[in-house]
Amino acid sequence: MKKLIIFASALFALSLQIDDHKPCTAEGDSHKSKYESLDRLKNRKSLPDHNDPNASFGSMLHSENQNDLDTTAGAVIEGYILSSKTEHGESCNCHSSYIPDRDVHVNIVASKTENDPANSVIIESTPYSRSLHPEYTNAYFQNLKKQGKKIKISGFLLFDRLHENMITDGKRGTLWEIHPITKIDISPNQ
Repeated sequence: MKKLIIFASALFALSLQIDDHKPCTAEGDSHKSKYESLDRLKNRKSLPDHNDPNASFGSMLHSENQNDLDTTAGAVIEGYILSSKTEHGESCNCHSSYIPDRDVHVNIVASKTENDPANSVIIESTPYSRSLHPEYTNAYFQNLKKQGKKIKISGFLLFDRLHENMITDGKRGTLWEIHPITKIDISPNQ
């Protein structure tokens, strides 16, 4: 009987998540123009047609200026996964509680021995990223972290000015992100 109750509870919780899945526009659900324009960038559904030649892990980490890099371009950086988590509902994902609708937030650092998030660059796997690569889930990133593999990340440059508090709190090193990511290559020699 106890197993039946647990199963029924799990099934009910799953049905709530499925019912919460609703289509979300590229502008998200904030209805404020400054957030809608940022959400449109976060929800891009294409591949970059060029990379910013000035974009690197170091240039992203040390830039405090939105005009230093080209947010219409892509970037390719290399590093190691420090941490990852599935985000809570955000305006870019219409505050969905349905996990496949949400972004996966990953802190990337330059070396295997770096453990300070204040020295990290954020990359984000979006529903679009996972339409290209279904494996880009939180579990995938946590597994790569455990393996200690060096990865090469490709995707769009984004200056996410909404997260200044995370820099102050030491949870990230820059407002620059690769969001959405479009490809990850795993170094075979690491």
